[in-house]
Amino acid sequence: MLMMSRYVLAWLLLLTTLTLSAQPDRIPPVTVPSDTVSGGIFSADTLIVDTIPADTIAVDSAITRAVEAGVAPMAVSSVPTAAKESFFKRLFRRRMRKLTENYNIDSIRSIKDVDSIMALRYQKTGTYDTLYLARPRQRFTARLRMNVSGSGINTNGHYKELPFDSHLNTPNRITTSIGLAYRGIGLSISVNPAKLKGASHTTEFNFNYYANRYGVEVSYQTSKDYAGWFTSNGERREFPAGLLESKILNVSAYYAFNYRKFSYPAAFTQSYIQRRSAGSWMLALSCLSGVLDGGGIPELGSFKLTMGNIGIGGGYGYNWVISRHWMVHASALPTIVVGSFNHLTIGGVKERVSYSFPELILTERVAVLYQFHKNHFAGLTFVAYNTIHGTTKKLRLSHNKWRLRITYGFRF
Repeated sequence: MLMMSRYVLAWLLLLTTLTLSAQPDRIPPVTVPSDTVSGGIFSADTLIVDTIPADTIAVDSAITRAVEAGVAPMAVSSVPTAAKESFFKRLFRRRMRKLTENYNIDSIRSIKDVDSIMALRYQKTGTYDTLYLARPRQRFTARLRMNVSGSGINTNGHYKELPFDSHLNTPNRITTSIGLAYRGIGLSISVNPAKLKGASHTTEFNFNYYANRYGVEVSYQTSKDYAGWFTSNGERREFPAGLLESKILNVSAYYAFNYRKFSYPAAFTQSYIQRRSAGSWMLALSCLSGVLDGGGIPELGSFKLTMGNIGIGGGYGYNWVISRHWMVHASALPTIVVGSFNHLTIGGVKERVSYSFPELILTERVAVLYQFHKNHFAGLTFVAYNTIHGTTKKLRLSHNKWRLRITYGFRF
């Protein structure tokens, strides 16, 4: 029935095209300039039946109307064409063509067919060495996590020729999360009991995408819980919570050269299994952007520090497969700041914080993973960001943020 409908539709389109392309028999013989219509002369009593593209019909109609009015038609230099496809449409078309060739998506008839295609994509072995890496055979991975995180800000420098320094930290935040992943695509929900009780004024958002070749991690935090102490001209004073508000965005990205044998996901998302020990040199890109806004320090009055830094560098990562059950990961990705856009505003006066080489943004990761029998596993991961900016002649700022995760999961 479907094939018959397609044939009927095709014949209707063909008949429409033939009807529109036939010239009226009441037009006398007319000579048309050769640069307008190929052939030069055509007879009125000749029925022209010629299959032509739909976008040329408008041109033929314009010539016909000009002939009927007794006006010589203008030369048509080109025929209107379809609008050029955008970059995203071309990218989507190429992607669909690739999916069709690799996974035959035209044969999808049910959810089971979709799962089969996802399985082929998930288990595709052309991008990694099967002697070193493997994919889990199960569809789903469930995880239960406990997260502990914290951050700190340390400063030292001179203001009005008087030395000062400060050490501020947020209370450790404890959250629990439940996550479920299907063929490497996961989603998790976190709950902070202190936030629900109103005891915490810190909000944190984390996004990470780990792949063997490249990956990116984004962390955004807003907090009013920084507390500690500061000294001015040798006198130490307490800095209570609530006087400093921070909004800080950290972005860290990497590219692993030995991605066929070394896997970041094996340590952090468990979407791969590291069979043999392997390491890789990596390129790294780091970004730090944020605002520190406070007005509680009597000697400084109100102040506002605006930060924006971009770092480029590289490092090394290694997965050590101790035994069939144990694996340890360690990596360090230091980057040198190549773009610094820091400004300090005190008492309404805004000044740029001078750049002092070398300014660094360092990303460190450590993981320990234990594989039980029957597809159960447990792990501990630690990620830390450390930044150093400015100079002690005016303002030296170091910011650190860390996150510790304890994970228990199983595959099914």
